[in-house]
Amino acid sequence: MSSSSSASRKQSVALVLLGLALGLLLAWANDKARISGSIQLETQRAVKRQVWNANGTTNLRSHVVDDYSSQLNRNSNAVEGGEIEDPPRICKRTCPNYNNRIIVAFKQKAGLKETAYIMRSWANMGMFLCAKVHIPSPAEWLASKHSPNLQLVDTNITWERDFMYFTDRDDDSVVVLSDLVETTEPKNGWGMEVTSMSSRKAGKDMLVKDLLKVYNYTVLQQNGSKSKPFVWSIKGKYHEGNLLKSLYNLRNRSPPLLAMQLPKWDRHEDDLCVYASRVLSQSIRHTAQQVLQKLTQRFGVKNDEPLVYGYLHVRTGDLNITTGDVCPNKLSNLTSYVDCTFASFCEDAESDHCSADVPLLLASDETDPKMRHDMIDLIDNQKGLKGVDLDGEITEQINKEIASGESTGDKTNNYSVFLVGAVISQEATFYLRRHRLWCNSCDADKVVLDSDQDRRWWSSRLPIDFDEADIGKNCPLYDSKVVTLPLEGPSPDLTQALECLRKTKPNLVLSEYPSDSFEHYTFIHQRLSTWTQQPNHVPHRAAHYAGPWMENHFISRFQPLIKSKADLIHHFGPYIPIFVPWTDHWVNGKYTYPSALVDDMKCLLREDTLYIVLSQNADGFVGRCSEFQALQDTYHITILSAGGWGHVPIPLLKQPEERRNTIPIAKRDHLVSYVGSAVNAPNNLRRDIISQSHVYYYHGPDWRSVMENSKFSLVPRGFGRTSYHLMEALQMGLIPIQVYIDQPWIPYERVLQNVTFAVTMSELPYLISELSRKSDAQIGEMEDQIERLGERLFTFEGALNEIQMFMTDPSLSALRCASTVTKRKPSTSSLHCHQVQAVHVHISTATRKPSDSGGDSNPGCTTLLFR
Repeated sequence: MSSSSSASRKQSVALVLLGLALGLLLAWANDKARISGSIQLETQRAVKRQVWNANGTTNLRSHVVDDYSSQLNRNSNAVEGGEIEDPPRICKRTCPNYNNRIIVAFKQKAGLKETAYIMRSWANMGMFLCAKVHIPSPAEWLASKHSPNLQLVDTNITWERDFMYFTDRDDDSVVVLSDLVETTEPKNGWGMEVTSMSSRKAGKDMLVKDLLKVYNYTVLQQNGSKSKPFVWSIKGKYHEGNLLKSLYNLRNRSPPLLAMQLPKWDRHEDDLCVYASRVLSQSIRHTAQQVLQKLTQRFGVKNDEPLVYGYLHVRTGDLNITTGDVCPNKLSNLTSYVDCTFASFCEDAESDHCSADVPLLLASDETDPKMRHDMIDLIDNQKGLKGVDLDGEITEQINKEIASGESTGDKTNNYSVFLVGAVISQEATFYLRRHRLWCNSCDADKVVLDSDQDRRWWSSRLPIDFDEADIGKNCPLYDSKVVTLPLEGPSPDLTQALECLRKTKPNLVLSEYPSDSFEHYTFIHQRLSTWTQQPNHVPHRAAHYAGPWMENHFISRFQPLIKSKADLIHHFGPYIPIFVPWTDHWVNGKYTYPSALVDDMKCLLREDTLYIVLSQNADGFVGRCSEFQALQDTYHITILSAGGWGHVPIPLLKQPEERRNTIPIAKRDHLVSYVGSAVNAPNNLRRDIISQSHVYYYHGPDWRSVMENSKFSLVPRGFGRTSYHLMEALQMGLIPIQVYIDQPWIPYERVLQNVTFAVTMSELPYLISELSRKSDAQIGEMEDQIERLGERLFTFEGALNEIQMFMTDPSLSALRCASTVTKRKPSTSSLHCHQVQAVHVHISTATRKPSDSGGDSNPGCTTLLFR
């Protein structure tokens, strides 16, 4: 009886345990389904963000490549594997400086994609260790697998100028990885020198050991025990990708805060920190912009509509990971792919998206001309599509740049063509690719896809009804998930523009971008046509230079680009530009504005709109004009100022100067010199400078020779808050000292703060004393930094690029709103804005309605029709 009772109790316990287990299993299943659903929803949201970032915004200006996909895949895999979610990353390292150096010296050649992964790994490592990373040149690292015509010469092509480089993700002015990173030993020597050998046998263990050694040294730097920088050289043949495993081990035994700061290394794992962003060179972005502009003109769009186009990337063949065979790019496979993707593209007879062909841009490393021609024909045979050989368009533009001297012959390689195409793909309305990096089968109908990223059929803003068009749903290779977003992109963000304007208007409140912005812009320039820059416009002459000036370049570059509201937002963000060569009218009018220009400006502007102008007038945009001051007080005008009065300091440029920092610093005759006029500045400023005993003064034709024979060059302000001499010194690669009265006016303040000086007259003697104690090595390093910034910042083209980024995304630009913005107040001795001009006008008494002027709110203004 007792044994039976015991058995019964055991059965009861077993049943209870089984019930608990089943309950837990069901709870786990429900929880997993809930989590999986939430992961899927979050994935779709992130995909929408990625699609919008790739297609709906102006990526030509952003050019910073971020990767959502790896994080999404990792999250999905983590849920399926039952992993516990990692704590949030604290991906922020505080470094007192970046004097530490990592020199990656192995010479393993690879394709562009693989090389970019290697560069990113070391860029993240460099940021983690507070170090800048020097890498070999493109000639030493790039293989010719996909670029058979690759002819790179080490001396004339670089990663930073011609392809790409990496910057601090939080401060893109800090270049953290490039082949132009300086590696010269500092004057006081290295605090620690480490050399590692990277190999497939013993290299991993050595790298792990040396990584820990270098990391421990950075801890001593952080707590102040060590002050000298380290240099870590990695030699050998191979990049060691398995270093990731050691980072995981380090994470597991590190303090929690440090564990959440370790850098991402491998391409697939994203549960470590990403510190660096990839930046495509200005050369690549310029070519992409020119090609897109040409395509826009060719296919044409209506006002307020973006150019709708697709991007198709086709590889000639990919390695089969199982067999080692190459998957051939058969036309039959591509035909099946295109047919099934666009099977229902134009089925709805009432749809208007097929009234004009949508261009599909073909990018491929296919070298057979007949095959390329057949692929274009295949696209053309699809109703509603027009094939465009994108590689051919890019090559044609590159050849044009080479012929004009803009680029060198080294740009005629497939890697440059690919990168330009990649920039253009980011602007595409939809993106398709017909290839796999590791294809499981060479049969197009049997390829197994293992992630959403491989089912790359996404779309946004394509003006069709997806439910009726049914794009891609018949394709066996691609799923039916199509992400749709509104046809018109979001309005530009006003936040940063308002922050700048609030320095003079602290109570300014604006909530939205005007819906009629393009109509308003068009009306302004129709009304101001007499004052805008015409083909026969003659710039003013000053300082032995007859133009074109920054104002003229600004107008010539940007005004022809604005054909629609989309163009306006793309190039100017929240602003409406006013394209008038203000200083030409001011100087040619004997330092007055034409009266009709003043009258028109009063009638054209609105109080609900943000405007932007560029002025290099030493008296500022306002000049000595009380009525223009009233305009600035009433309306919201951001002033890009080269003359010294406005919101944003920009370079005051004229003819370019050649580099003149070749004399060894130790052999230069002068510590500080000033070459220039003794007048042309308020309060006898320049005479006071000349009287300083430690300043060598010269005024004559050999001023350039004196500057190159000086360690520091004084560039005192002139009539305006700055002078031409500042940019002349920087173009020469020399260190300028601006002497100011009320406020310094130096463009790119954040970038140049460590290589320029700005002082008042009373502070100058102390600064000269301090500079006399600087070593030649320190001065040389400053000059090297200036030289590296030259092409990007100190030319008309470079400055205009920075201006465009400032308008559309200030975080990407080296320009900043001035820390102190003082409004220019007109002199009481000259309050008259205008000169009387013999302008023949017909005066219409009709009252201007808002609808006639793009919604303008000044109905009492008389309409002037200029003949």
